[in-house]
Amino acid sequence: MPDLPTPQDDTEAALFSESWDAVLSYAALCASGSATAHRLATEAFTLGMRELRAAGRTHVRGAGRRPARLPAIPALLTAVRTTAADWSAAGRGRLLAPGLPQWLSSPEASRLTGSPRAHPPALRALRDLGGTDAALLWLAEVEALPLPTAAHRLGLDPATVRTELDRVRTLFRERWRRALGDAPEPEAAGLAAVLAGGVLGWGGLDYLERRRRTAEARAGTGRAGEPPRGEPEERTGLSRLLRGGGMFATALLLSALALGASLMAPGGSGADSFTARDDTAATRDDTAAPDDTGASGGGATQGGGRTGARPTTAGPTPTLTPTPSPTPALTPGREPTPGPVPPSGTPAASGRTTGAGSRDPGRPTPGPTPDSPPRGLSSLAHGPVSLPAAPPSSCRIGYDLVSQWSGGFQATVTVTTEQALDGWRVEWTFPDGQRIGRVWDATVRQNGSWVTATAADYDRVVPARTAVAFGFTGTWTDADRAPDAFTLNGRRCA
Repeated sequence: MPDLPTPQDDTEAALFSESWDAVLSYAALCASGSATAHRLATEAFTLGMRELRAAGRTHVRGAGRRPARLPAIPALLTAVRTTAADWSAAGRGRLLAPGLPQWLSSPEASRLTGSPRAHPPALRALRDLGGTDAALLWLAEVEALPLPTAAHRLGLDPATVRTELDRVRTLFRERWRRALGDAPEPEAAGLAAVLAGGVLGWGGLDYLERRRRTAEARAGTGRAGEPPRGEPEERTGLSRLLRGGGMFATALLLSALALGASLMAPGGSGADSFTARDDTAATRDDTAAPDDTGASGGGATQGGGRTGARPTTAGPTPTLTPTPSPTPALTPGREPTPGPVPPSGTPAASGRTTGAGSRDPGRPTPGPTPDSPPRGLSSLAHGPVSLPAAPPSSCRIGYDLVSQWSGGFQATVTVTTEQALDGWRVEWTFPDGQRIGRVWDATVRQNGSWVTATAADYDRVVPARTAVAFGFTGTWTDADRAPDAFTLNGRRCA
């Protein structure tokens, strides 16, 4: 497997950390497995960087003229599709996602790689925008980055970036409609879907969903002031209740869990039904949502890509055991969401399900024996048991093993704090001596198994009860167990 190219300057080093996660995410949609996805992403990233360097050295004659080219991230994603086509032509189509080799031979794929005049309207419009305008549009719409983060990456003024984005959106729509000509505008496609489908083709909508969920995991919530796309407004109302209700909402949630546990039939069907319902909501298709200005989209046909993003699995249902204390101590918290931030008092997510949630659904649940106490009362049957109170923690840290392959892995660390931060430092120890490679959204130093991650300049300030996340790739040898102890600014986190 080829190594990633060495950055030639600070600009390329920043591009590596900002783009690798996106390239690997799209490669996972195009490959047959995680190990193959990493190999595909590495080859595509090398090809894409070589093309970007060559384009940067290209001189366009004529005063005031600039070359029409894609921004860095969509150019690197295009290199993933090009590398997949090379694999298919070389007889390695079995390493690609089912259906992708056939799609690469279709007329739709030919439009993306043929004459520029035959390119989809969205691809032509984005390429003609060029420069910072095209990059801002892609980062805000497809990568779903917060506007301050996008402004930082592009060197724009955060105070005026929203106005700039509105101007670029209008300019893109004008060029897109002009390129569309007399063809009808496809219905029920927003601006983000137009961009992803028109530039990527295969898996464009799946990629859009992946990036939206990645952005939400890093931010801890969805976009400010915007309900989740494709979900009923009732879910937004529930979210507001849980966020604003504090202790009352937490008590209400625990009461519902206790009632569900008491009424659950043997075998855990109730827990399974709750999990299935959550997964269905998490993977609901949101491609029919219009963009924020009401413009219809187009060119967003996925062309045979996988439908729906990888579902997010909710954590295990907590086991409620009676204790001598009649009133449980409740800590006000944020809205519980499945993902890399675990509830307080549970192990951090590591990509592997453990505990009650990992019960084999095909194995019958053992029934009670004559000598066994009634279900849920085993502790009381042997006398009162005093459970030690969990130490209070003002922060929670989740470790999400995003993907793993032979000798390598990708992980995301998410920090949620009850107090506002002005700068942060997260430290942990790898139990199996894993080594960190590429990093994004943080600065990492490693001394043996001990790792220290500090805030990037644009992520130093963290409001109270807000999540901040960073990610990295790494290598492992004998095992790849997740760390189980983290500290934030020197203090232990749950």
